[in-house]
Amino acid sequence: MRTQELEKFKFVLDYKIKELKQQIEPRENEIAAMKKQIREVDAELEAYHTSNAGAAGCVEGLECVLHCARDLEHITASCLVRIMHTHTHTHTHTHTPARLSVSCV
Repeated sequence: MRTQELEKFKFVLDYKIKELKQQIEPRENEIAAMKKQIREVDAELEAYHTSNAGAAGCVEGLECVLHCARDLEHITASCLVRIMHTHTHTHTHTHTPARLSVSCV
C-alpha cells in the first residue's frame, strides 16, 4: 500500500515537472529572442555613435571654413572701403594737378 502511494505521488510529481518545463521553455525562448534583439540594438547604437562622431568632425571642418569665409569677407569689405576712400579723395583733387600728385603719394 505504501509503495502504491509513493508511486502515485511520484507520478503526480513527474506530471507537475513536465508542466513546469512546458511553461519554462517558451519563456527561455522569449529571453533568448530578447537577448538577440538587445545585441542587434547595441550594434545599431554603436553604428549611430560612429556616424555621429564622423558628422561632428565634418561640422568642425565646416565651422572652420565658415570662419575663414567671414574673415575673408571682412578683409574684402575693409579693402573695398579703403579703395572707395582713395577713389573719393583722389577724385576731389582731379581739378588741381598739384594736389592730385600729393594725394596719390
